[in-house]
Amino acid sequence: MEIAFYIGSGQKGTVLSAAKELSVTSDCTVYVIARDNNVADLAKKLLPRTMHDSIISLSKIKEKLIVSGSIVERALRMESIIDEYSSMLSSYDRGIGQGYLGNADRHPHVIRSLYSQREKLENLVQEFECYEEVLKRCDARIFFGYQRPFLLSFLLRAKKIDYITYIHSRISDKFILVKDEMLQSECLIDSIQVELGNFKSSTVNNINYTMSETFLIGMSKVNYSIYQAIKQSMYICIHEVYKIIKGIKKVDSYKFCGWIPVLFRKIRARKYWIKYGVHVNDFLDMKTVIFPLHTEPEVSLMQVSPEFSNSYEIICWVSKNLPADTLLVIKEHPDSFGRRSTEYYDRLRKIGNVELSHPNNSTKDWIDRSIFTVAITGTSGYEAVYYDKPVLSYGRYQIINFLPTVFYVTSFLETRDAMKNILESGFSKNIFLKSKYALNSSLMSCSFSLPNHSKYVDSDFLVEDLGRMLSKKLHEKIPV
Repeated sequence: MEIAFYIGSGQKGTVLSAAKELSVTSDCTVYVIARDNNVADLAKKLLPRTMHDSIISLSKIKEKLIVSGSIVERALRMESIIDEYSSMLSSYDRGIGQGYLGNADRHPHVIRSLYSQREKLENLVQEFECYEEVLKRCDARIFFGYQRPFLLSFLLRAKKIDYITYIHSRISDKFILVKDEMLQSECLIDSIQVELGNFKSSTVNNINYTMSETFLIGMSKVNYSIYQAIKQSMYICIHEVYKIIKGIKKVDSYKFCGWIPVLFRKIRARKYWIKYGVHVNDFLDMKTVIFPLHTEPEVSLMQVSPEFSNSYEIICWVSKNLPADTLLVIKEHPDSFGRRSTEYYDRLRKIGNVELSHPNNSTKDWIDRSIFTVAITGTSGYEAVYYDKPVLSYGRYQIINFLPTVFYVTSFLETRDAMKNILESGFSKNIFLKSKYALNSSLMSCSFSLPNHSKYVDSDFLVEDLGRMLSKKLHEKIPV
């Protein structure tokens, strides 16, 4: 069995450790696919010499790539192989697809976002052809990685090659192995359907929600002080200069120090929400619906909900279908301040029955107070299930869509019908318990622990404990 490990920008040390462990403990031939020469050099530094010949750098492939035919002909060929249009593929990329990020209008400018259509096609097709060359150089029947480049994922799907990634389960330090490019887990889907059938309220004990370790670590780093903004700005500037000197800055990526203005805008943006935001105990004579906004751009929106991710349109649909005694409360993601303009927020405030949440109020506080929760692919949908509230879901591939208290919708009319059902129907405690039981039981049975995983996202050293855990899970899940 041949298996290839894709090493991107995140969790390099963890995935390299898993590759090293698997090469030692199994009869597998292990390949390492490095996103660029810098990552390839790191792999050679950390892995034994016996593995060096199996390290493939995508940058080196790109340098030597020989192509023929016009760019349009090559793009049409790519589309026919992976059964996806180039225009749809561009929306998965925060660079060439930045024009689709209408709900993150102050996200830093990416230079290649203003490429012409042909230049964007060249960008996509060249990457696709590099991945084709990878498959010529290694006959791997399984790919594994922490990150999942969308073009590689679609190509492997077309070639009927498994691409296994591990994703956060949304609870505690638990992760799940997935093969689907939409990050769906067959184990979870099957388990939820079984657990819904097995449910007996008399046998269910207390089920509590444990917040994601990844979220807790991420939020512990959020800081809105001027001092922190200046400190981070200096680091960004030095790091940008270092990348230019080393020749590792991505071509036509973010403009030089493009993230620095965001650091200062987020301070002003948070003050805006403090000024205009409402608290949970305001409007005691009114009912509420809560919609926590997503961080944008993020994989869970751009790649896992490609059909629909327009938060503003959702807000309009829900707002137009609320009775006079109900308000729609919008909560900004703590890490998204500065990525949306005050003009965007002003547009929300101009909608009569829409209010902004004060930053100090938690999502849980609003879920407890609200009739139901609105979600696309975010964790808030999971939280609502655990806190016994219905969910209006706009994410086609959300695992919670299989639950009886979650209503998946795709249009204004479906939104209206689902909201009418939620607002007029009385849900028994038993049905909420059934949803919570099925979700929790399935997440626990299909997941595994990777303690402190988030602390190693930028690791440039072997993380052997996590590598052994991942290697063990691969042994269990695939025929190695």
